[in-house]
Amino acid sequence: MKNNLKKVIISASASQHLVIKKWLKYWKEKRYKVINYPIQIKKSNFQTDWPKIHKDFFSSLSKADILFIANEDKRGFTGYIGVGVFTELSFVLGLNFIRKRKIKIVLYKKPSRQSVFYEDIILWLKLRWINLFNKKQWDK
Repeated sequence: MKNNLKKVIISASASQHLVIKKWLKYWKEKRYKVINYPIQIKKSNFQTDWPKIHKDFFSSLSKADILFIANEDKRGFTGYIGVGVFTELSFVLGLNFIRKRKIKIVLYKKPSRQSVFYEDIILWLKLRWINLFNKKQWDK
């Protein structure tokens, strides 16, 4: 039965461990299988752990049914999206362009206009390449 669960990956800033914990709980309660999410790396192990963790994360992206961008507010930005999250989002868009099986991309909230990625995100929303989170849709 567990193999039939939709697979979700949470993409977020690894420094927002409380945000990640909240979304892990949310998706599990909705009966989705979270197959990967950002983890903090100890500074003492950073150079050895970082490449492996990123390789594993990107590998798991290709297996997901849903990429959930948990872009909550950070550093005074509404809907903060950093370079790492934007890279993961772009990677999944690329996979969606070349494969028949699409990964649904869900953005928690629209980023503020100050975001360096604002115009890209707005265009991708208009093209329906990505979707904004609608709690009512997922709470069914």
